[in-house]
Amino acid sequence: QLSKRKNTKNNNNNKKEISKNIKYNIYKDSNIKEMKYLQKPPTIVSAKIFTLFKKFPENANLEQLFKISKRISNFSLDSPLIKVLIGLELLNSKVQNWDISSGNNTEYSFKEEMKEIMGLIIRWRKIELNHWRNILLIKTFK
Repeated sequence: QLSKRKNTKNNNNNKKEISKNIKYNIYKDSNIKEMKYLQKPPTIVSAKIFTLFKKFPENANLEQLFKISKRISNFSLDSPLIKVLIGLELLNSKVQNWDISSGNNTEYSFKEEMKEIMGLIIRWRKIELNHWRNILLIKTFK
């Protein structure tokens, strides 16, 4: 019984220590510092969309890109990072489809406009990976 009490006490101490180390949960918490990086990139993509709308009015793919880009721009600074990240990845997927369907024509491509967004996707996925370990440890000790 003494051994059981000691293990329980150790588990409680480990849980408290891990909980102290986790100050941020990418799935639930806002990260205003990171969200500030998002202010410019969707605007750049939207500008390219408007340019292409002049050449391809009423194009359904461009309309879809615009809707996604607008929705990303409308996320509040206190939105969970993962929610916005999923939107960025959807935008990236649709842009890649556009680029392929346009024959990778550099005039119609979003390659330059997507550089900053791709950087954010990579950056935020790294943040997510860094938090997995701690989140799993908390779940283990619950």
